[in-house]
Formats: sequence, structure tokens, C-alpha cells
Amino acid sequence: MSLFLIKSYGGALWLAPLIALQGTPGTGFIRSVFMFIGLIHLFWTLKHHPPLFSPPQKVAESWLLGALTLWLIVQSSFLSVSALHSLTELVGHFGKILLLIWIAIAFVRRRDCINFSWMLYGVFGGFFIHVLSTLAFQGWRYIGTGSLSIGDSFLGNYGYVSPYVTGSLAFLLADLISRYLGKPRLFNIPTWVVFLALILTLTAQGLLAAKASTVMSIVLILMAAIAAMVYGHKTLSSRTVLLVCMAIIGTSLVFSSVFSSRWDGATRHLTMAIQQADIKTAFQGSFQGDGSYYLRYAWGKAGLEGIAAHPLGYGYGSEGYGKYIFDTYAITGAVSSHSGWIDFTLDNGIPGLALLLALSAMLVYRGWNVFGQGNPVGLALSLFVVNYIGRCAIDGHLVGSRLTGFAFAAAFLWALSVISSDAHSPD
Repeated sequence: MSLFLIKSYGGALWLAPLIALQGTPGTGFIRSVFMFIGLIHLFWTLKHHPPLFSPPQKVAESWLLGALTLWLIVQSSFLSVSALHSLTELVGHFGKILLLIWIAIAFVRRRDCINFSWMLYGVFGGFFIHVLSTLAFQGWRYIGTGSLSIGDSFLGNYGYVSPYVTGSLAFLLADLISRYLGKPRLFNIPTWVVFLALILTLTAQGLLAAKASTVMSIVLILMAAIAAMVYGHKTLSSRTVLLVCMAIIGTSLVFSSVFSSRWDGATRHLTMAIQQADIKTAFQGSFQGDGSYYLRYAWGKAGLEGIAAHPLGYGYGSEGYGKYIFDTYAITGAVSSHSGWIDFTLDNGIPGLALLLALSAMLVYRGWNVFGQGNPVGLALSLFVVNYIGRCAIDGHLVGSRLTGFAFAAAFLWALSVISSDAHSPD
């Protein structure tokens, strides 16, 4: 019995921490340890029950991933300004992503793997840990100092933590919508527990005060409402769905505005940035206005100029944007434009971004169709992908450990979707 439990549920002991630590500063070694534990657990469980490697009947996502990988290899080998550096970075970063995608799919496609609940709890737990960490940190700071520390968590500041908090929202919305449409539940727990987790998630998001998370939470809530209206038939009226949707969006906005004033003067600061933004002034710090708007506009503008000059890419790398800024402006210290789309396109060219977005769109389409067939994992996949890829357009990174964590979790959700619905895969 104990052997069965370890085989079936032991993975949650490494799955949740591995996902939770992706993107967390200073945890590279710990992430590697948990990945090593995961590999041991995988090969142990597969010793007598090898995975089913037969592909689904239609695998558009697999072809797109293959095309993206091939393009990155070609770009790094022949079009990069430094082929050796780009290829080294590609093997080290993207190679790890491909390995974790294989691990996720191999677990799901085990011959003896019938109960997938531990995987869902493990993946969700990796994101919800950041909700609990944020709330615990704020409580600890309030008890110790008498005031909150807006934007911070035990596992990092809002830039590192908020994408995972909003990721939790994607899972919870998928579960709630599925419950109220009479479809199977994503989590086998009482509804009041799911609502409590939703309230905690929105509270943590408000305490982090990340503008991008607020925007993406509104997008996810609207998507969930559309799913309810499209697939609800007579179960829920459109008016009920709309009212609930507006209530949740309103709650999200209230939490963000109560805990922070980061939205104050947004239009005025953005206008000033558009009129004055200059890349050298941005890095010298001699500018007027809100840096959140000024810097992002200046960094993004420089990145777009780089894309215009190098439409086929500057070269794969975790420091590609900084390398371009240094080579062009002789400015050190640049890390990112804070738009993952701009960074990724500058590194890998317009074809690279086009393939990545096509793959993302196919994952969303797959999940949407699978949810229509009654599987709540499909809606979780769609919301999850939209949250990360959409957020990266305005604030995020499409390289490094944060992309690794996203790819790992998305691969689990994708595999859980296709294994139950191969016949209905999109072309």
C-alpha cells in the first residue's frame, strides 16, 4: 500500500515545490535538486509501467513546438551575432524546458496512471504557495511593524510572485465555472473551500499591487464568463453569469486600489513617458514622472528599434536585451524591456515570436474544445496559457526559470487534456 501511495501521489512532494521555486531569486540550486528528485521518481514509477509514447491522432501543438525548436536552432547557429553564446544558452535554457515537458507528458501517459488528481493538486499547489506566502509575509510584517509591506512576499517581490498568484486564479475560475455548469470538478473539495481560496488569491493580488496582474485577472474572469455563457445552455442565464463576473472583477479592482495607489495618475504619467522617454535618460535616472510608465516605455521603444534593425533576431540568450543595449548604446545594466514579447522577438526574430504565439493559441484552442467536451482541465489550460503569455506582452519574461515553470505546468495540463480527448484534437 505504501509503495502504491508513493508511486501515485509521491510526485506532489516534488512537483509543487519545483513549480513554486521557478523564478524565485536565489533558488536555482534548490530547483535543480527538486528536478533531480522528480527524475528519480519518474524512472522509478516507470520501471514496470512504461509510458504510452504513441502520439495523439492530431498533434498540431507538437508540430508547432518542433518548428519553434528548429527555428531557435537555425537562428542561434546562423543568424545570431554570437553563435557560440546563443547555442550555449539555447541548450542550457530551452533544453531544460524540453526535458521538463517530456517529464510532464511521461507521467500523464503512464500505463498505470488512472488517478490524475495528485498532479492537479501538485501543479495548483505550486502556484497557490505564493498566495499563502504573500498573506503570511504581510501578516508577519503587520504584527512586527504595525504596517503592511505592499508588493512583497516571503518568496520575492511582486515582479516575481504576482504571475503565480494570478496563475492560481486561472485554476480556481476553471473549477468554479465547471461546477456551476454541472460539469466534473477540477478539485474534489467543497465549493466553499474553492471560494475561500479565490478570496485569498484576490487579497494576495491586491497586497502585491501588480498592475499587470490586475489587468490579466480581468481578462481571465471575462474569459471564464464567456465560457459559462457559451457552454452553459440553460444551466445559467447570461444575466447571472454577467453579474457574477462583474462582481468578481469589481472585487479585484477594489483590492488593488485599497492596498496601493499605483494606478493614480496613470494617463498623465503615460502621456509624459510618450513625450519624453529616452533610453539614455532612463538608465541615468534623470527623468520626471512615474518610473513604472517612463522606464517601460523607454525600454520598450529601444527594444522595438532593435527588432526593426534585426528582424530575424539578435541571438538567443537570457541577457539578449542587455547585450543589444550595450552593443548599441554602450549602456550597461540593462536586463529586459519588461515585455517578454519584445525581448523574445529581439532575441529570436519575428518568426520566433510568431511560432510561439501560434503554439500558445493552439493550446488555448485545444483547452477550449476539451472543456466543451466536459473536461475542466481544458478551461484551466486555456486560462493558464492566456494569463502567462498575455501578461508577457506588458510585463514578463519569456526566458529563464519563469518560462520553464510555465512550460512544465502547461505540459501537464495539455497532456491531461489530450489523453482524454485525442479524437477531438484541433487540426
